[in-house]
Amino acid sequence: MVFVLACALVFYGAVLALLAFQLVSADTLNDVSASRTASDYLAGLQEGDIGDTLRLVAGIAGAIAFLLFAYLAFKQLPRPYLARHQSSSPTGATATYHQDAFLAIPR
Repeated sequence: MVFVLACALVFYGAVLALLAFQLVSADTLNDVSASRTASDYLAGLQEGDIGDTLRLVAGIAGAIAFLLFAYLAFKQLPRPYLARHQSSSPTGATATYHQDAFLAIPR
């Protein structure tokens, strides 16, 4: 899936670059990518073309996406109190352990 998305981004990036430098005509690029056709279709949608069920599905999907991305953003916040903690051995030596490391760093 990621590979397909990457290929689509590279393809449309190349289309955009060709169009920006006017190396190819806009009609030729539209024949290849159909971007103008899709844009015209979406621009021509009227209020009656979208029903209540589609609005409900889009709203629920948007709410789920918001909650998922909010959760992922929250998980990325730094938590310095979890990063390191003190530990002592039976011999009385202390060391600092990193949460994700297997090695002890003697102090």
